[in-house]
Amino acid sequence: NCLVAIDCNIDAINCLFYNSRKSVLNLIGGSYSFLHCTIANYYQWSMREGATLSLNNMSGDNKYPLVKCDFINSIVYGTRADEMNLNNIESLNYKFINCLIRNKQELGGDEFINTIWNKNPEFFDLNSSGLYEYNFRLTELSSAIGIADVKYSVDAMYDLSGKPRLRDGVSDAGCYEWIAE
Repeated sequence: NCLVAIDCNIDAINCLFYNSRKSVLNLIGGSYSFLHCTIANYYQWSMREGATLSLNNMSGDNKYPLVKCDFINSIVYGTRADEMNLNNIESLNYKFINCLIRNKQELGGDEFINTIWNKNPEFFDLNSSGLYEYNFRLTELSSAIGIADVKYSVDAMYDLSGKPRLRDGVSDAGCYEWIAE
């Protein structure tokens, strides 16, 4: 796992979480907010054992309430058909707002608002050199371009590399804003 959080409070803005043999994010109970984050798993060193994102209310025999878990203007993507694992979630205290997600089953309900399912985010480079180098910036073909809700983007005016988000009046999902050169 890249990040395991048990009953924690995390506010992540413009973050890149990537590549793990297991889940990239394994969140168990707690309160979480991920704004303009890219959560991607293109792990290639051995067989992967889990979805990119895992939400759960249990760790062993211990129960932890998922108080809040929001993913806003974010990308959850990887090489598997199912990149989300929602386990033992008794209360529906999670939301995905204006996100691009890869998952075989397109989930519905009030928890998924303006979700784009199974459209390739077209990251710039996913190890084309064979040297395990990754560049999760968006290409001009990305399905993440323009899908973010700008009312949330004002809380992340600049992307992870310092580029302005609202320069063209729209905003992109994930931690990197695509700007035409």
